[in-house]
Amino acid sequence: MTPRADGQQADSAAPTVRADAPGVGQQPPMSQPQWPVGPQGQQWQQPPVSQPWQQPGPGQPMPGQPMMGQPQWQQPRPPYARAGSSSTPWLIGGAVVCAFLVLIVVAVVVGGNSDPDSPVVAAPTTTSSTVPSTYSTTSAAPTSKPFDWNSLDSASTDDTPLTVKALLPQSFTDSKGVLYTLRASGEHGCDQPGNSDNVSSAITSNGCTTNLTGSYIDKDDHILVSVNVLVFPTHSAARSAYDTLDGDVQDWGIWCPTTGLASDTCHGDIMSATRVQWSAYSHRYFTQATGIYIDLSDNSSLEEWCKAGANAAATTVGPKNYWQK
Repeated sequence: MTPRADGQQADSAAPTVRADAPGVGQQPPMSQPQWPVGPQGQQWQQPPVSQPWQQPGPGQPMPGQPMMGQPQWQQPRPPYARAGSSSTPWLIGGAVVCAFLVLIVVAVVVGGNSDPDSPVVAAPTTTSSTVPSTYSTTSAAPTSKPFDWNSLDSASTDDTPLTVKALLPQSFTDSKGVLYTLRASGEHGCDQPGNSDNVSSAITSNGCTTNLTGSYIDKDDHILVSVNVLVFPTHSAARSAYDTLDGDVQDWGIWCPTTGLASDTCHGDIMSATRVQWSAYSHRYFTQATGIYIDLSDNSSLEEWCKAGANAAATTVGPKNYWQK
């Protein structure tokens, strides 16, 4: 914010702020209030090893042959076989020898596996190809565009709700650490009988369309801060109204609750009380605030407290209250 007098920094659009000199004006009207997170397998055991085959000793028959000197049964030859050409005993003997050799081979193979140094042939394994799983990448959620403050420069692009809830915060704290809360609010016409003529002319000639008003009271119930949020069609219109009143003595009507605390302030001698006025403009909004003691005290030592409250209000109310949440 670029202050006209005793201003303070505000939002990105840098509203312009100034202290306005109050003068003698007409008695202001009262406002109409709108009260406002498996088990393991057994160990493998080596199979018993077959006894190795041994050469028979002298006088001992070969396996499958009869003992010498003992009678032996001979199979009768078939009628059609020729003498001396019997083939059956040879066939039987050959079968016995073959069977005996098979036993020897089996014994050697089984016995050989007992050698701890013999190679172990692993069973063939089958491999299956694994199809790689497909996955989809999710793109990060698009980030929202930063708010375009320039959209507040014209009624055709400004989406700010023109309501008390949107434009007036429920509370604010001034530079002295004093907390103010909203006690009454409303929507009214731009021009009011309590305004001085130059104020009325400036705001009406530049096409003010809406005025949201509020009454804030500090936590100790000493000071009333009355605010106006005047809405114009364009940024240039709001600036023109602001510039027109630059340096002029001006009076703004104040807004009081219709009942309860500070409801009588609007019926007293406002012009004789110590009061401080501040105004600012930002985009198409012209904001104005007046700080005054509820009991209408007239004491210069109170001015700095009224000034802190009015300045904070003028630079806090308006569209940024809605868009910076």
